[in-house]
Amino acid sequence: MVNKRKGFLELIYVFEKLAIEDHDLFCVIGGAPSSKDELLYYNKVVELAENSMFSDRIKIIGEVDNKDFYPLIDLFILICIDGVESFGLVLIEAMSAKIPVIVSGFGGPTEIITNEKNGFLVYDNKLSKFIKYSKILLSNNALYKEISLEAYNTYKERFSISIWEEEWKEKLKLQKIINE
Repeated sequence: MVNKRKGFLELIYVFEKLAIEDHDLFCVIGGAPSSKDELLYYNKVVELAENSMFSDRIKIIGEVDNKDFYPLIDLFILICIDGVESFGLVLIEAMSAKIPVIVSGFGGPTEIITNEKNGFLVYDNKLSKFIKYSKILLSNNALYKEISLEAYNTYKERFSISIWEEEWKEKLKLQKIINE
């Protein structure tokens, strides 16, 4: 979903700062507006992308299936604006694809990400820190692989379907005992 709370305008700013130094870098934005207000915001995002000096490297691909989206990206950046990201399912989806995440450090993401272990949390939401962490990951292959693996392991150990399936089986067993 493309809405103001997800910070897509800010993401383009971060990308432009990174793209000055990295000529092979692309920005891929997935999602589509689902309301009139979101459509207005989406149009601003499209306009900024089209007017960027790096417009040829900013791709807005609309609504896309996760299995098609995550293979396109090397980093997942979520800048939370005007509110707190609740649980952050998109983070878990990225982590399941071994994609390092850089996210605003408040709300739900703090329950998922251990800073500098399985991703990066930007506690003060400063765009300069999103840029800094992106540069670190893009320039340090060993660290990139380490964070990617930890992200995937976190997904597997805490959020995979098999983990949730086991938890629900236990809850159902407990419910059955209570009802007897």
